[in-house]
Amino acid sequence: MRFLNCLRSKQSFVYAFVKTNAFSGFIIGTVYDSNDYAPLSAVSITDEGSSITVLSLPGGRFMMQVPAGTSTLNLTKTGYQDEDVLNIEVIEGLAAEVNIMMDPVGTQAESIELAIGWNLISLPKQLSDTSIENVLSSIVDKYESVWAYVNGQWKSFDPVQPFFSDLTGMQAGIGYWIKMKEAAELTVIGSDPSGSISLADGWNLVGYNGSEVADIETALASIAGNFISVWAYINGQWKSFDPAQPFFSDLNNMTPGVGYWIKTSEASTWSLL
Repeated sequence: MRFLNCLRSKQSFVYAFVKTNAFSGFIIGTVYDSNDYAPLSAVSITDEGSSITVLSLPGGRFMMQVPAGTSTLNLTKTGYQDEDVLNIEVIEGLAAEVNIMMDPVGTQAESIELAIGWNLISLPKQLSDTSIENVLSSIVDKYESVWAYVNGQWKSFDPVQPFFSDLTGMQAGIGYWIKMKEAAELTVIGSDPSGSISLADGWNLVGYNGSEVADIETALASIAGNFISVWAYINGQWKSFDPAQPFFSDLNNMTPGVGYWIKTSEASTWSLL
């Protein structure tokens, strides 16, 4: 498709024309929030080489005419981290289309390595869109089922039969059993989770909401005397910590992204100190 003076479309675009006689092409695209994939309007988009700037419209769409060649776009929006899109190849008279993700301020990406079979995990970041399909979008078709133990009851999600599943979301602070068909990497993009988790009397399947690996006694200091044991399933093996016999325990640290069974002697609030 060639473009002469303008681009006609059923969708609305912001557009800018170069004022020189240089050969030119177009960049069109959509800008999204990386957390929930919502389109972003009013994003300032500048072509670094020509200094042409446009704003994205509602629906996140934009269009700009730029000199042919290799372009770099600089994107800015209040509340979001600046984003650079490098090496967009623009051909004379043609349109290059791009989809761009912007990270809200305070968000970071974390990865969890998942082995074939059962994995006991938690989410190291809190996503704004907690729907299970969104949380697990980076490993779609690679897992068989997900299980959680919430308020003393098991809940599960089967991607083959989602309408018969009672586990509909995933969030930081909860532990999850996930059965994988193949090894894969789960990418989680979100903000730092809450620093406290409510624990019921008895068994709790939870995550560790710290940002870094911590000594287990330090991590659990706020519930010292209120828990009986901690268990984790790491690299296909069970490890445990018994506060009454710490020297005979093989679970020495707590790590973001790992799920833990914690047995308490009474209801408590686990706070990171």
